Amino acid sequence: MSDLTQEEIAALVQDDGSSGDAAGRAAKAVSALDLTRPERSLRGQLPGLELVLDRLIRALPASLRAHLGSAPATSVAGVELVRFARVLEGVTRPVSLQLMRLAPLRGLAVLVVPGPLIGALLEIAFGGSRGRQTALQERDLSAIELRALERFGARVMQEVQVAWRPIVAIETSLASHETNLAFVTVPPEELVLQVELRLSTDGGSDLGLSLCIPWAALDPVRGRLAATPGREAAPAVRDGHWQESIHHLLGETDLELTAELGRRALSLRQVLALKVGDVVALGTGREGPVVVRVEGQPRFLGAPGVSGTHHAVRLTAKL
Repeated sequence: MSDLTQEEIAALVQDDGSSGDAAGRAAKAVSALDLTRPERSLRGQLPGLELVLDRLIRALPASLRAHLGSAPATSVAGVELVRFARVLEGVTRPVSLQLMRLAPLRGLAVLVVPGPLIGALLEIAFGGSRGRQTALQERDLSAIELRALERFGARVMQEVQVAWRPIVAIETSLASHETNLAFVTVPPEELVLQVELRLSTDGGSDLGLSLCIPWAALDPVRGRLAATPGREAAPAVRDGHWQESIHHLLGETDLELTAELGRRALSLRQVLALKVGDVVALGTGREGPVVVRVEGQPRFLGAPGVSGTHHAVRLTAKL
């Protein structure tokens, strides 16, 4: 290493503050990442979910026309993975929290209807004018008001049910309806998929609506949500040789074929009284029908007969 001159050493050790400023700007540009908090935005990360939401926002306007007096312009305001406690942070009374079953998925989804949307729904439900905004006081909702909100929730969840069909067939039903945050049975620390919808009415007001689905409940369909819709079927269509090979291999599989000549229900007393030589009449007539089973599953109906020296069944219908 060559020796440095006195001037070069002075230039290296000279501090004019520029290096500190650069370090400060770099520190401000760094964002903290807490690996213990899995909350994040899922917008654009799950193609299958995007398909579901697209179907939902296209179906909701016509479906909600009767509840809001006109078809609201519907859009997705956010898709996030958050703790349920964060959802409750922005909720103030009055609020409608409808807990919905999503059979066969486990857990309960929560439809969150905030105060402004409640006011618009009740205004139309009880004969008010469209676009009129009536401020609701912080109070308990009456039984008839709750019933009107449940009808709205049932309509929304019906469209949710239809929108999810490309991913999984679900059946939605109301489990409970709460207006007090303390009575909601969903744990605050539970991770939920929060879908925030924005409903824009003719009056120019934007009304919010949220649907929260437990993240753990989506485990059985997580792969379908992450996959691009329709992409999985493409290789099978292009690879005709592979498909032909599968058909050939499956064609050599041995299957058990059985013909059920008939059945008869007997009591235990009658069964104990049976002896050799007794005749048990079956419910099947001379011409059948005989149920033909493949690997124990009923597939055909037939008529009993004889073929050469063997008993046989002639197939008459496919089940």
